[in-house]
Order: sequence, then structure tokens, then C-alpha cells
Amino acid sequence: TLGLATPFLRAVQYLAPPPAAPVQYFVDRSGTLIGIASAALGLPSGEKSRVPWPPGVALRFTKRLRRGGFAPVCADIPFSDLNMQLVGSGAASGRLRLVRVGEGDAVAIHTCDTADTTAYVRFDSSEAPPAILAQSPRADISGFYDSPLSGELEAIVVTAQRSEVVPLSEGGRRLQAELARVRAAIDDANTAGGADETLELSIASRSLADDVWVVRSQSDTAPATFWLLAPYTSGSPRELLCARPALRGLSAALSPMAAVSIPARDGEQLPGYLTLPRAHQRLWSAGASDASSTPPPPPLVLCIHGGPNERDYAGFDPWVQLLAARGMAVLSVDYRGSTGYGRRFCNLAHGNVRGMHEDVEDARRWAVATGLAAPHRIAILGASWGGYLALGGATEVAAATTASDDDAAASPRYAAVVAIVPLVAVGAANTSPAFRSDPLVAQYWRQLYGPSVAKDVKAAAALSPLHRLENLDKAVKLLLVHGERDPRVPREHGDAVAAAAMRAGLAGAHLTYAREGHAIRREPNVLHMWHAIERFLCDAFALPAPPAVEARLFQGNTCTVQWDSVGVYGMCEEEKADAEKTLAYLAWRHPRLASYDPPPSGTVSSSASSSPPTKAPRVDALVVHGNSMVACPLGAADLFVDVLYPAGCRAVILTGGVGRETPPLWLELASRGLKPLFSSEHGGGSAPPWSNDRPPAHVALPAQGISSKPVLDGFDLTLAPEALRAYASEADVFLELFLSRCRERGLGDCVAFGGNPMADGKDDTATASRRRDGGTAYVYLETASTHTGTNVEFSRATLRVLGLDDQTAAVAVVQQPQLHLRTCLTWQKQTGRQPLGWTVRPTEAAVGRSFAEQLRYALGEVRRIPAYAKADKAFCVMPDDFPHEAARRLEELEPTIQAALDLEVAAKARGSAAAKA
Repeated sequence: TLGLATPFLRAVQYLAPPPAAPVQYFVDRSGTLIGIASAALGLPSGEKSRVPWPPGVALRFTKRLRRGGFAPVCADIPFSDLNMQLVGSGAASGRLRLVRVGEGDAVAIHTCDTADTTAYVRFDSSEAPPAILAQSPRADISGFYDSPLSGELEAIVVTAQRSEVVPLSEGGRRLQAELARVRAAIDDANTAGGADETLELSIASRSLADDVWVVRSQSDTAPATFWLLAPYTSGSPRELLCARPALRGLSAALSPMAAVSIPARDGEQLPGYLTLPRAHQRLWSAGASDASSTPPPPPLVLCIHGGPNERDYAGFDPWVQLLAARGMAVLSVDYRGSTGYGRRFCNLAHGNVRGMHEDVEDARRWAVATGLAAPHRIAILGASWGGYLALGGATEVAAATTASDDDAAASPRYAAVVAIVPLVAVGAANTSPAFRSDPLVAQYWRQLYGPSVAKDVKAAAALSPLHRLENLDKAVKLLLVHGERDPRVPREHGDAVAAAAMRAGLAGAHLTYAREGHAIRREPNVLHMWHAIERFLCDAFALPAPPAVEARLFQGNTCTVQWDSVGVYGMCEEEKADAEKTLAYLAWRHPRLASYDPPPSGTVSSSASSSPPTKAPRVDALVVHGNSMVACPLGAADLFVDVLYPAGCRAVILTGGVGRETPPLWLELASRGLKPLFSSEHGGGSAPPWSNDRPPAHVALPAQGISSKPVLDGFDLTLAPEALRAYASEADVFLELFLSRCRERGLGDCVAFGGNPMADGKDDTATASRRRDGGTAYVYLETASTHTGTNVEFSRATLRVLGLDDQTAAVAVVQQPQLHLRTCLTWQKQTGRQPLGWTVRPTEAAVGRSFAEQLRYALGEVRRIPAYAKADKAFCVMPDDFPHEAARRLEELEPTIQAALDLEVAAKARGSAAAKA
């Protein structure tokens, strides 16, 4: 389009100025428009023009003449010479300034083309030479103070390591002295333990009469506070508001920043800031006298700013303080291309993206060489372009040129990487369409990348982390964060790295936030993200876990987990603790059996960890309910061997038909290596072994003398209960497991199969009574029921067949932990008595179920118990101590639980696909 328009533009440039789009308007105190800064399509117009041909974008200052009309202030500033801090990244976000000077048409502007650093320059006419009014060779101008009475520029603010006021007149020196007086007054009011050397003041607002100021104070360890005062008097400032009142008085617990200068490999000095945890402040400060008492250095997080045309500042940074409070040192570095230090330093990055990576790597080496960090205890964190450099550091974009340049102990270079909305491919290797239609952005990236990276895919791929993941050490942990509506770096960038990392078997997580763009801004999402980051880094550095966070702070977060192999996503510690309490509540144990725990898996005798009751309770029968969980019949067998059989119990009922949870039971048997119990090799039947990803077609049931019984495969169970009994049931499975465990524990000769009284009629009351008087315990089946209510009802009927009064018999009940309480409450409802309930502990190791899967069951139970207790035909009683508030909080976690389950399903699918491959 520009090419076609060029002849036309050449023709009309003599009749009208070249096309321009306003960037910022300038008005005087009366609100009158006095000038415009525009992004202009620059065309050659005589020798003064420095804009190249073909035309490119340039910054143009235009002033409004007092006699009417507009005129250029100076020659257009080509994009290649533009200081981006001057312009900013959004409307009126930079440091642009244009004011009238005197009574004529002279103006003063803040510009960047008269010296290395930005300067405040007077232009009387476009032909007259400019006059520099204010400029600092150390850093760009970052602020201006004008007298509201005279309009005189009194002082400028320059920020090198820290901000300082540079007076330009007598009024400026008076202002500087007044700020010093106010600073001392605020410092005295805020600090009881000594002066805060990092306290900085700025004037937020001045009245037109200059008799009232609003001053903003901030230090490294104190958030922004606003004060009202009458200047140039002896009055004390009065506090208006504090940005973070919860941190008031905690300055002594926070960590100050120290400005550092880091040598780069080519001799450049890179500005930066180092924040140490409070515990390391004294011993690691310069001049510590006793080196022998110096503790090991804390883990270090290298924080990389985005942009790249940005910079870091000293002052209160909540995220730096968060990491320091967790015991981590934080080092930020202003790599070449950072703004604020003049045009030369910024332009060092043009066509030299690798140089930025080298600066980051040099900062890492400097931290190791100076003893501030141990090579294996460094993480790197960045957002946007900083995320790109963080991934580049971990994928070794800035590899050492010679072996002697590198520290041999630094593999991996980073223990963990946190990349927030990161760019993962640059230049010609970046196929993302984002911003492709914006000529200004396109010109900016061409200038930054240089012709080679911009056009050569191979050269660009060498600088793109996505194409260098083979260099990411397997020991590195990776956390990716992305907004799902990011217009600058589309989420596909993070997806691509996450997919490649998963294929490579790396450890990490990928979190995306709905309705977020190129920054995570919504408060619940910000808090959720940083809590995930602190947990991730504490885990990577083996630091204590962060303290619990109130669940309400995360309510409404829009996080979705795309990948998580390190457990960074999930509940905060408080939520997890509440959920664990709910699981423990549902896994209720009767006080007389509460102390017993089975021996560890794989042992065949009681261990020191087992605690049988000192006086075992009398139990007439043990009832093990259908639960599709292998751990329960095995745990029930241990309970029987260690506690109930020695106390005289001789009857066991295993209850459970064919339900929706039966097919997964066969898969668990396979995963636990228990298939031989149901195969021809074990029992002499004709049933073959089965695969680990599908239930078998039929199985052998040796304890019942059955060589082959069909297995129902599928979850759409439409058969009647009588028809379902033709298939292998949960109770059939439990019988083999229970008897096998009794044999392992040395009780095999004393336990025998007693039949299925409700189904086959092979037993009667007299026979059962004689059996209870002997030394042999008999195990019976109850396979007619299909849910908990009939489980209890049919188990009671079986007790009656065995000659036991189901209303008075002492019955021990075992069910899986999450369903156990409701089962016991159902027994209490039907018999009027509380059974001797016992179940295994609700831990992943004990039950063979993930925490999320247990919570899925628990979520259903905290809903069912109140509903079933209030139903017309109440299935269970309602406990007086039911935790309604905990149940409500668990329901709020349902999206989190489902997300974790989805991750587990995806992980199993990947594992299955890998196994097949």
C-alpha cells in the first residue's frame, strides 16, 4: 500500500504536511491547545530530513502559532533514533512535554535527539539552533516540576540508580530543600528503628497558589503513602491514605534493594538491583568482617523485565518482597536495550538480540562469581519479552564462546523457569499473526531484530526458545502462564512450548487465565498466579511451603490448567487442609477401633505402626461393603486377622453386586499386579489373564471353585439385578482378595468360604450357629444389592440367615473412606444402633486413589448425606456434627477438583499412548 501511495505522497507533500496520527496533545493551564506530538509518515523535505526513503514512521512535534495555524517545532525524529521511554507504549504514557516559553512562538520540548540522554530543549523557530535548558549525562529525564505561579521550570527529576531532584533555578533549590524537610518529617513519623535511607518523595499535585501540596512517599520497604501539607512552612505533613495499609509498621520485616553494576562480557556495565532476604542482609552486605560466619547464599531468582524498552526501578515492589519473604534473593538487571540510560545504551540492542541474552547470562555468572548464589540454586523469571529472555536463558541461547568462559558446575543453568506471557519464537521463526497489520510495530521489530533475524528462519530459530528445547536440562522445572485473550503474544506461544516440554518428558505446568490479555490484571487471578509462582519456586528450591492463603482471595479466578506435572496448580494450603479434614470426617472410625492401622503394604505381620486396641471389642460379624477399592478388602482382612478374629469373630459378609464402579475395579487389580488371583494359572480354571487397559472377558474365582465367570464390560448397566448376578461381582473380587490376604498373614487355615446364603440357599441357621462356635471363620457373600441402601438391608438379611439378630448383633462395618460415614449412618438408621465402623486412612498411598479422585467422591457425599437424611424415606440419620461450612467450601472447589481430574485423565491417556508407541 505504501509503495502504491508513494508517488501520490511525493506530489502532495508540497501542498500539505505528510500524513500523521496524533500521539499526544499539549494544553496550557487555561486548557488551550498549544501543540501536538504525532506519529508521522516521514517524507524527505530538504536537507534537514533524516527520515529514510522509502518513508518510515517518525515522531513529529507541531506547535500552535499565536497568530493561528500550526508549524513544525523541529525536524522529525526518525524511529531509529527514538527513545521509547520518551514516547511510552500507550497514549500519554511516556515523558513527552511541550510548553510555550515567553510571549512569542518559542516552545520547549522534551526530546531525545540533541544528546545521548533525553534533554529539555528550547526551539525559537525551526531554523534557529536549539538551546538545551536541562539535561543529565547519567540518565534520562523522568519528571518535571513547574512553578504553578510563574510557569517556570524549577527542577527536573533524573533516575539513575534512584530518583533525585535536580534544581534549575532558585525556585528549584527552594523546592529541593522543602522536599528534604518533608522527607525527614515523614521518616521520623514512620520509622522507630532508624532512618529509611531508601525513602523517596515526589510531588503528586500542587495548588495554583502553591500553598497546598499532595506528596507521595515510597521506599523499598514501605508502599506508597500520600500526604497533605502546606509547603514552605514549619507544618508537618498529614497522611491522606496508604496504598497498602496492611503493611504499615512492617518495614523492619521487609528487604531493601541495593543498586549493583554488573560487568558484561564486552565491557558494558549493566545496572541492576539486588534484594536479599532479611536473614542474609547483614552477613552478605559489603564489609561483613567474619567470612567464616557467612551462611550459604540464599536461592536466587533472576527477574527479567519486559519490553525490551523498559527498565527496573528501586522502590517498593510487592512481588520482589514476596519472594524475599520466602527466603529468596532477587536480582534484576537492565540489559542492553533497556530505556532510561540514554539512546546509546538502548540502541546497543538493535540487531543484537543475542546481546540481551548474553547480558542475562553474564548477570547469572556474576551472581555465582561474587558468591551471591550457588550455581544450582538459581531460578529465572520474566514476563513478555522478559519471559522470552527467561526461556532463552534456560535453553542456552547465550552459550559460552569458549569452555573457559563457562562455570562447569552450572548445568543446569537454572533450577526453575517462570515465563509469563512469553514470546517463544522471534523474527522469521515467529509465525504468529499478532500485530502484523501495524506498520509501526513491524518497523520496531525489524529495527530490533536486524535484517538477519527478521528474514532468515535459521538465524531466527537459533534465538527462539521453542526451537531450542532440546537444550533445556531435564532437571529444570518449567512454569508457563498465559492470558487466553493475549493480542500481543497469543496463547499459542505458551501452548507450543508446553506441548514440546510434555513430549520431552520435562517437569512443569502451564496455566491459562480466561478473559486476560498480555498481562494478568484481575485481582483474583493476580493473587492466584503469584501464589502458584511462590509455591512453585519454594518447591524447586526445597524451601518451606508458603503459608496458607485465605480461599476468598482467589474466588472468581479464571485459571485453567493445561498441563501440570509438578503439582503447582490446585488448592492453597488452607483449602487443602480443609479438604483433608472433610475426608477425615467422612472416613469415620468408631472410637473402639480408631487406633488400629494395618501393617504397611507388602508385610505379612503386624508392625510397630499398627496399634490394635488393648482390649478388642466383641464383634459378632464383620461386614465389608461394596466399594470398588482394592485397599478396603485388604485392610478389612488385616483388621480381621489382628483384632476381630482374636476377639472371637467368626463371620464375615462381603457385600457388593455389579455396579457402575465395577469395571474400574478390574483395571485397579491389573495395575496392582493382582491379576494372577483370577487367572487359570492361579486357580486351575480356563480364564486367561487380561490387559491393563480393559477389563477381562471372564475370570476364574478359585475360592468358589468357579473356573470361568463372565465379566460385564461397560458402564451402561441396564440389566436387572437378577441378571447382573450372572456376572463377576465386587463381592466375588473381595472374596479372593480377603482370603489371599488372610493366607499371607498366616490365618489361611482358619478362614473358609461359607457360601452365598441369599442366593444359593446352601446355608441355614443351625449350620451357621455351629460354625460360629468353632475355630474356623467363614466368609459369606451377598451379591444381590446394587447400592448402599440395599447393601445394608441385604446384609442384615444375611445376618438373620446366619442366626444373628440384626437389631442387637455387634457388627463391624468397613467401606471405602469417602463412603464410609454414610454407610454407618445407614446402619444406624436401619438398626437404631451405631455400628463399629472402621476404614483405611484417606491417603493416596493407603487407598490407591489420587487426592482429586477422593475429593470427587467426598463432594458427592457431603451433598448426599443431608439430602438422604431429609428425604421422605430417609436412608440415613443426620449427624449432629456435620461440617456444613466445610462442605460449602468443598463445593466451591468443584472446578479445581474437576481440573485436577482432567489433568489425571490426560496424563493417563499420554502414558497409554506412549506405552502403545
